[in-house]
Amino acid sequence: MVYGTSLSSRLLLGTAGYPSPAVLAEAVAASGTDIITVSLRREGPEGAAFRDLLGRAGRRILPNTAGCHTAREAVTTAQMAREVFGTDWIKLEVIGHADTLQPDPFALVEAARILCAEGFRVFPYTTEDLIVGEKLVEAGCEVLMPWGRPSGRAGDWPIPTGSGRCGRIFRACRWWSMPGSARPARRRRRWRWAMTRCW
Repeated sequence: MVYGTSLSSRLLLGTAGYPSPAVLAEAVAASGTDIITVSLRREGPEGAAFRDLLGRAGRRILPNTAGCHTAREAVTTAQMAREVFGTDWIKLEVIGHADTLQPDPFALVEAARILCAEGFRVFPYTTEDLIVGEKLVEAGCEVLMPWGRPSGRAGDWPIPTGSGRCGRIFRACRWWSMPGSARPARRRRRWRWAMTRCW
């Protein structure tokens, strides 16, 4: 269950780089995914046809703010994506480093606060840092998407403490909903259905 929606698959499938619309449609069908990610900023003149293709796929659309370098830019792109795709789900990306595509944690938290306040269901693409994760949770995010490695680098997870910290974030978020918690009841209710995970 993510943001009140039951999903049968944890796979999120991107839509960039396919040689043809037919290959994309085949990949979506074969993947079994429930969620397709799409970048509004990368749509070309054939955007309407592309959106029709995504609609026929029958999957949940998760627009992203890929290519944004500031909080303001990401918020504006998210607002446009909500209008275009008719969804309040958004994968929030704010680039901090152009070569590695490492997220900018400061701008990311700022944008997350704004979007959560506007009713968006935010999926922030973040670093493995525990404090940043906690700030995103406090902002209203129920899902965290920690990066796995710098862009363009193959191999295993390059950050030795990444998975451990991610696990700590998950346990901390789940802690809010534990019965008998000493935290205020309002906070417990807020996180009763929280599903903060490492995707």
